[in-house]
Amino acid sequence: PAEALRHLESIVERHPADGSAHARVAKMLEREGRFDEADQQWQQATTVEPTDPTALLGRAHNRLATGDAATARTLVAQVVDGKWQDRFWQATQEAKSMQTQLAAKAP
Repeated sequence: PAEALRHLESIVERHPADGSAHARVAKMLEREGRFDEADQQWQQATTVEPTDPTALLGRAHNRLATGDAATARTLVAQVVDGKWQDRFWQATQEAKSMQTQLAAKAP
């Protein structure tokens, strides 16, 4: 995994404006339990590709994994309430499902 992560990080270094590269690094970091570092990559993916809701959703999952349901709710609401291209319909549907689940768990 360390070698794969180094490879992905080198892709991010060469293509810092590629949100999908940041997302791949984030997923690899999450698999290694490095959630805070992964969160930084999700944030970067969102910054460089603000018209792609999948990074917001990825970050919402990340925050849930760390117990930060409040941030996850905010991120999911951004996806549900956002105006996205039709090709992101799956991300929107997943966000709606997460929103329902998070509402059921709300204190």
